[in-house]
Amino acid sequence: MDHHVRMAYLLTFYEKVLTERQREMMHLAYEEDWSLSEIAEAYGVSRQAVHDALHRSETAMEELEGSLRLLDRIIGVEEKLENAIVLAKGQEELTDVLTQALDQLKGDDAHGI
Repeated sequence: MDHHVRMAYLLTFYEKVLTERQREMMHLAYEEDWSLSEIAEAYGVSRQAVHDALHRSETAMEELEGSLRLLDRIIGVEEKLENAIVLAKGQEELTDVLTQALDQLKGDDAHGI
């Protein structure tokens, strides 16, 4: 999984362990795709300060993921649902239920993560 995508997912799960400023910087960097320079300018700090804040945030979230494995579990469930959808072809009702479950897990519906 791409580092950028991984950080965006981890932010979804673990943003509450970050300070408000770290959350904001992570959101800008990984969800809005701002550069270090753009974030630094917005906060009136150096690029190095932004880099350090992002690194500390990433480390904190990766440590939690190492213990809780939420992202790994979600990815595993998604893969199993995708395989089940393939196996259920021709059984429209079952395929629909599995597809809805996968969409919900991925956040593609109103009740997803």
